[in-house]
Amino acid sequence: MAADVERGMSASGAPAASARTAQASKRARRLPPRERDCVAGEPRGVVCPVGTTGRVEARRWGIGLVMMMARAATGAHLHLERPAGETVSDRFLPRDEYFMRLALREAEHALEHEDVPIGAVAVRAGEVVGAGHNERELRQDPTAHAELLALREAARAVGSWRVLDTVLYVTLEPCAMCAGAIVLARVPRVVYGASDPKAGAAGSVLDVLGERRLNHRPEVAGGLLAEECGALLSEFFASRR
Repeated sequence: MAADVERGMSASGAPAASARTAQASKRARRLPPRERDCVAGEPRGVVCPVGTTGRVEARRWGIGLVMMMARAATGAHLHLERPAGETVSDRFLPRDEYFMRLALREAEHALEHEDVPIGAVAVRAGEVVGAGHNERELRQDPTAHAELLALREAARAVGSWRVLDTVLYVTLEPCAMCAGAIVLARVPRVVYGASDPKAGAAGSVLDVLGERRLNHRPEVAGGLLAEECGALLSEFFASRR
C-alpha cells in the first residue's frame, strides 16, 4: 500500500489528487509562461470542463495530456489560452464557395510557371478588388505569395493600406508571413481551403490570426472546398516525385 501511495495511488486504487497536483505543478514550471498559466495559475483564457473536449483542445493548444489529467484528478477545469470568440469556424456565407472557386482558378495559373498552386482573391462589396497566385519561382521572390499579391492589388484598388470591408479567400491556410500581412491590412474576414499542418498560421502550427495580443483579429473560416484545394497541391507535388 505504501508503494501505491508513492506512485500516486490512494488506498482504494484511485489516483491521489495531491500527488497528481504536485506532478502538474512541477511540470508546469517547465512550460512557457502562457501555457503555465493555463495549468497552474489564474485563468486567462476560456474555460473548458475536462473530458473529451478538453483532451482535443489540450492537444490543439499545446498543453500536455498529463497536465490535463492531473487537473482532472482534482475535479478542476482546464483553462485554455485561446482568444475569446476567435476560433476557426466552419460556417460559410452563401457566396463563399463562388469566390473560393475564383481563388482555385488563380491557383491553377501558378502551374503555368511551375509554382506551387495557391491562389487568393480579395472581395469587397461583392466585387473582386484583388487577386493573386503564388509567384515565388516566377519572380524569385520569397514574399511573392498569393495572399500578399492579392492584398497589394486590393490596397491599390481601395486607395489605402487598410483593406477594410473585405474578405480574403485563399486556397491554403496562410503562413506566418501572410497572416501577419492580413493583420496589418486590417482584413476583417479570411476564408481558406486546405489546412497546412507544416506552416499554417491560422491554428495549425501558429495562430497569428487569433493572437489576442495583436491589435486586430479577423474572423476566420477554414475548410471550404478543402478536398479540391488539397488535391491540386497533392497532384502538383506527386508529379515532381
